[in-house]
Amino acid sequence: MEEELTPEQKVQVVKGFILASPPGEIGDVIRDVSVLLGGKDKLESSLPVIACEYNLKHNTVCKGSNGERVVVCPSGQADASEGSIIDPSV
Repeated sequence: MEEELTPEQKVQVVKGFILASPPGEIGDVIRDVSVLLGGKDKLESSLPVIACEYNLKHNTVCKGSNGERVVVCPSGQADASEGSIIDPSV
């Protein structure tokens, strides 16, 4: 008899899918895997940390608070437990 995964185990499986998503496709992957969890709300508390890990892994380019483009990289990581990145334009 197969056992059902716990909610925490399901989030870890989904995290693996998100981290393996190709650059630029994270939004689509999050939408798709949210269905597996029964809604995005089940992922919401973990999503900032997962997204931060993804962005650091892929050196994602984004807009800073002043509108300039910045690269998200490990050197700019403020707090890994919260998924915080330092904004160099501040």
